[in-house]
Amino acid sequence: MSIQNIRLLLNQLQDEIRTTDLDPETRRMIEDLEAEVQSVHDIDSDDSDRDMDGADTTQIAEQATLLETRFAAEHPTAERVMREIINTLARIGI
Repeated sequence: MSIQNIRLLLNQLQDEIRTTDLDPETRRMIEDLEAEVQSVHDIDSDDSDRDMDGADTTQIAEQATLLETRFAAEHPTAERVMREIINTLARIGI
């Protein structure tokens, strides 16, 4: 699994919530998560020998978990996608 797979899942999440009435804070959190994943991807792409210490990987995992919790009650499909993102993050060591 790779950061690219996470980006695909984030696109799937965006498709799922596109027509959903989400509060501005949740939408901002999704945008922040996408930016953090992009940051990790950029670090990984810039130098394949370099690890991801430059990115706050703990924050990425926490943000994803918080979003999953927010989606649990009202957006079960979005929750499932977030769970896939969290599992993928764990498999790549984030």
